[in-house]
Amino acid sequence: MTDDPNIRELLAQAGPALGPDWTTRRAEYRTLWPLLSRRNGFYAFAASLHVFPLGRPASAREMDIERWNSAGLWRGAYGPSIDGLIFFAEDVFGEQFAVDGVSVVRFNPETGDIQRYAAGLDEWAMRVLDGPDYETGFGLARQWERIHGTLEPGRRLLPETPFVLGGGFTIHNLFDGDAIEGMRFRADLAQQVRDVPDGAAVRLVIPER
Repeated sequence: MTDDPNIRELLAQAGPALGPDWTTRRAEYRTLWPLLSRRNGFYAFAASLHVFPLGRPASAREMDIERWNSAGLWRGAYGPSIDGLIFFAEDVFGEQFAVDGVSVVRFNPETGDIQRYAAGLDEWAMRVLDGPDYETGFGLARQWERIHGTLEPGRRLLPETPFVLGGGFTIHNLFDGDAIEGMRFRADLAQQVRDVPDGAAVRLVIPER
């Protein structure tokens, strides 16, 4: 096992493992081995960072990587643009981190944009550690926790007015929403805004909650 000091530091600030001990030999998950072999899924920074486990979680309320990446759950709604990505973690707003074989990318569910984020998992951990407020929404998650309590499994802080439509990153523009429904709703939004010129109208449908 390589040293990966930033992964070690991140795990020192994280909660207990969400899944069983890492046992997989499947090649598609080899990139995640430096992280999940040490701790198979976890929450960190007031649950603003959520890393999915591989294999059946200890709690039936938790999501595992295979189910989260299944086409029928939410990712199929984004089409082939995200083929080849394995989504392994999310921030408090449901923005996704994924591996594309070697590097880590960040996926904006409101726009469908994919941006290269880190050369590997240790660099990913370094960026998260260097700025958890910006990278995971830690500050807002902590503020929400003081008022409403810790987010339950399967829940994220979703915007009343989507950020891409001018909604603010403030506690007043957030609600405790279902993570899957949030991704499905924003897949539709991403399709709407993809080719819309600046200033054009967008039909906004608020998910029920």
